[in-house]
Amino acid sequence: MNTEFNENYKIARAMWIDKRLKELPNVRFGKKGSNVVVREYTVTSDGKRSNREYFSYHKEYGHLSQVSVIREKLIREQKRLGISNPQSQYGIKCVGKFAMTDEKWNSIRSSCLDNSDNSEYNYNGIKMRSRFEVLTAEILGSLDLDFKYEARMTIGGTEYFPDFLVYLPEFGMCFVIECLGMVDDFNYALSNSSKLTRYINNGMVIGRDLLILVGGKNYLPDPIFIKNCVIRAINGIADDSLYFLQ
Repeated sequence: MNTEFNENYKIARAMWIDKRLKELPNVRFGKKGSNVVVREYTVTSDGKRSNREYFSYHKEYGHLSQVSVIREKLIREQKRLGISNPQSQYGIKCVGKFAMTDEKWNSIRSSCLDNSDNSEYNYNGIKMRSRFEVLTAEILGSLDLDFKYEARMTIGGTEYFPDFLVYLPEFGMCFVIECLGMVDDFNYALSNSSKLTRYINNGMVIGRDLLILVGGKNYLPDPIFIKNCVIRAINGIADDSLYFLQ
């Protein structure tokens, strides 16, 4: 059975989209003669509306074209959610261990396996260590979640490279996913249980800050199961983060 994002997540998502649209320049594609242009709409201090047109030879064209695509995607999602003016009714608090901002998130880099590794596993140009990780990345991508692969993190003074760090801008936080692909191997299980214990002893809460997915040497979890686990974790975060304004 498929699990869906719950109402609290959708409300938080609608709030984030509304905030993001207000931050982005108001730009749209248009036509002038046979040329495609990008128009940037502004309102002057005295309330007058104006717009500027950018052709492909303008330096601003590339950036504003990307902004236009992002705006159109967000507007479509906003209409699909169908939640109007949620910020007047709800507030959001960060409940996770790993508070995050866009600026901080953009400064984090995914680790890349060395070319000499010759890994056969690849997701969108990112070399990965296992089919399990590629499958998880595909599911995160299908859910339109922003993630980093093996990003360097310091937890309790120790440096780690968790399999996935997933950013939830709606809640100003991120969480870790670890894919344990050989729990039926004693030494592998022992090594990873030690790491998980250190995670938990440093305040990470399973199901909120840490999602653990497991498989075996000859076994991969069902993709629907992985997807449901991710969605349930995010739904739980939404339930804990969203509150009604008095």
